[in-house]
Amino acid sequence: MIDLQKGETRENLDYVPQTGMDKLADLSTVNMNDFMDVRGRLLAFTMHYDFALRNRESSLVKVSDLKLNDITALLLPKSIQKIKREDSLLFSYFPEVSRPLLDTYLKLRAAKNPATDVLIVADDGMPLKTTGCREAVKDHCSKLGINTEAKQIPTPHRLRHSFGTLNIDPIGRRLKIQQICRQYRHRDIATTYRLYIAKNPILQRQEYEATMIGNGNSGGLNGEHNGDLNGGHKNPAPIPQAPSFLQSHDNFISEKEAIGQVRELGLNDRALRKYAITMGKIRQTGRNYEYSATFILDLATNYFTRKEAIDLLGLARATFFDWTKIGGIEFVQIGQVGLFKKDIVLEKKRAG
Repeated sequence: MIDLQKGETRENLDYVPQTGMDKLADLSTVNMNDFMDVRGRLLAFTMHYDFALRNRESSLVKVSDLKLNDITALLLPKSIQKIKREDSLLFSYFPEVSRPLLDTYLKLRAAKNPATDVLIVADDGMPLKTTGCREAVKDHCSKLGINTEAKQIPTPHRLRHSFGTLNIDPIGRRLKIQQICRQYRHRDIATTYRLYIAKNPILQRQEYEATMIGNGNSGGLNGEHNGDLNGGHKNPAPIPQAPSFLQSHDNFISEKEAIGQVRELGLNDRALRKYAITMGKIRQTGRNYEYSATFILDLATNYFTRKEAIDLLGLARATFFDWTKIGGIEFVQIGQVGLFKKDIVLEKKRAG
C-alpha cells in the first residue's frame, strides 16, 4: 500500500507538541460550567484532534451524528466531508477526555434552546459557522498559551495534524498506520505514510538516537566514536534491530537467499530492504543484511503481482483498479511492484 521510494524526509513542524496536548487533555483547566470554555475545548481536543475533523466538517456535524452508547463515536456523513466518500464511522481514541466534554457540552447546549440539530452553536443557540469554529479554537489555545512546534497558534488543521504526528506507532497511543489513515479518511495510505512517518520529526529524532546508541556514539567530539575507523570509510548506519519476539521465534536468511525466493515477484534488493526495514523484518550483521525467513516465505507464497492478479481474473486494468478501490482491497507496494493477497484474488475469481 505504501511506496517507500516516494517517502519524503523533510520534517513537518506544523503540530502541537505533547506538552500542549496534555494541557488540552487536562479537564481541570477547563471551566465545565462555562459554555464558551467547554465549547472551545470540545472543538480543539475532541473534534479536531481526537476525531481529526477538518474545519468545515466540525461546523456541520449534527447532534444526531453522535453515537454515544458504550463507546464514543461519530458517524460523519458523506455530504459534509471535504472528500466525498461513504459515511465514515470515527471512534474516539481519547474517550476519557472526549466523553466528559461531549456530555457536559450537550447539557450546556440544551440550555441555549437551539432551534437546530447542528452540534456546535453560538451563545444564542444559532449554528456557529466555519470561521467562528476556527476562531474559537485559536482563542481557546491562545488563552492556554498553547503553540505548535513551529511557534504558531493552533488552528483546526494543525490540531488534526497533531493526532497522527503524536500517536503513530511506536509513539503515543501506538496506532497502526491503517488506523491513522481511517481516522483522517485519506484517499491513499501513501499520504499517511508521507506525512506521519517520513516527515515525522519525533520518529526522526528517535531513529537518530537509536543510531547513535547503536554506534556507541556519545557525541564523537573526541574522535573516539566518529565512525571513521576503516581507512577513512565510515560504517553504514545500522538497520534498526528486529523486535525481540521476532528474533527469538524466527530464523533469518541472507539477503541473497531472500532475493532468490521473491525473484518471481520482480522485487529488487533496494526496494525489498526498504520495505523490510519499515516492517521490522530485517537485521544487520556487520555489513550484511538478514531477513526474517517467515516474512520472505509469506511474500513468496501468499501474494500475486498486480499483473498476475489481472490476468487470473481476466479483467481490464481499469476494472481491476475499480474493484480494488471500491472494495477497499489492501495491497502491498514494494518499490514499483504491487502485491495482492492470493486468497482475496482467488475469492474474487470464485465469485466470478
